[in-house]
Amino acid sequence: MNSRLRALPVALAPVHHETIGSYLNRLADANHLSIGHLSFLIGPGRRHRRDDNRVGHWSPADLPRLATLTGRSIPALLHAMPALTAVQETGVHRVTLAVEEASEPRRRPACRLCMAHRGIHGLVVRSTGAHEGVCHRHRLWLLGGNQHELSGLPEITSTNRRHRRLVRRHKSPFIAMDYLHARKITALWFREADPSPLHQCWNRRLDTLPEDPYGDPHRPDEDRIELATYPETAVLTSLFASSHRRGHHDLRAEAARRLAVATQDLPTGLTDNQLTHPLANWKTRAMAEQLTKWSVTDGTVIHHMHYGLRVQIPSGEIGVVDRVDIDDNYVNPADWPAIGSVITVVGAGYAGPQLRLSSRPSHLDEARARMAADHDSTTQAETGKFGPYSGVRSS
Repeated sequence: MNSRLRALPVALAPVHHETIGSYLNRLADANHLSIGHLSFLIGPGRRHRRDDNRVGHWSPADLPRLATLTGRSIPALLHAMPALTAVQETGVHRVTLAVEEASEPRRRPACRLCMAHRGIHGLVVRSTGAHEGVCHRHRLWLLGGNQHELSGLPEITSTNRRHRRLVRRHKSPFIAMDYLHARKITALWFREADPSPLHQCWNRRLDTLPEDPYGDPHRPDEDRIELATYPETAVLTSLFASSHRRGHHDLRAEAARRLAVATQDLPTGLTDNQLTHPLANWKTRAMAEQLTKWSVTDGTVIHHMHYGLRVQIPSGEIGVVDRVDIDDNYVNPADWPAIGSVITVVGAGYAGPQLRLSSRPSHLDEARARMAADHDSTTQAETGKFGPYSGVRSS
């Protein structure tokens, strides 16, 4: 079928993190096609809504067809729409963790002014995290249905910068769950009948926004509440993400200190138990299940990248074997382990959130020697040199 396909007359480029449905609908609109006909040409056999980011009906053969129709390379499409990676990694059925499902990125319209600057005047839906809810170039709020102007609310943009730094420092998706829990608490606080000093700040921010012609001025919608309480939500997010404060016996007092209010001025009806993160135990459990440095396990090769192999270990986590750590000697990419094959790997720690692995025989021998000698000293594991990753932290 690919031999009969050719590029569409108008081959639009995808926007970074654009949903699959948004991109396909924009392609169909630009070429005066129905979304059903375009889906038939690609092969999924399903009409995508603009906020649809699922790939359940896609097959690996559909990616080359999409690349042919758009004139884009497959790596470029995967980079712009990461959800398509699941199509390429056929046969890999990784169980989605509950925390990942709960913290799934939100699908919201992209900044209309940024899109207009790029010559895009239709609706573009992106899949983004809560920390990407502000366009700093145009000072627009992106998490709601209306992209509110933030020139009169400088604390929102400054809070978002801190939120972005927080996300860079902590492992996803837990930081996203921290934000969701904090947002739930501030929404409850907002609806408290007894006003507090925090309500004065929230009402001032709401008064800065333009009037909603279809809403109740005394009962703002969820989008407006999230905007008004965003600085306080970010403060609680930072509190929940802090390993020093998680499970603190006086978390309510610490929350009041960070919010710069007296403890008694915090909205009533919330206890320390309600402030404690519901996934605190889950975080500890998930961290314990991470592959520790020098641990040996089997993994399935799921993809060849230009820099090495992507390997899925039994826990479901996907790690990277750098091309220089596939073997002690140089291995031509044509001779790399085949996709779907099972190889023995050893954990090399984490570079940020990314699990690093090695299949070098020398590294495997050293790992087995350590286990045989029962070297379970954490200090020795942390200070032991490990090829090019001697500076990578242990999990």
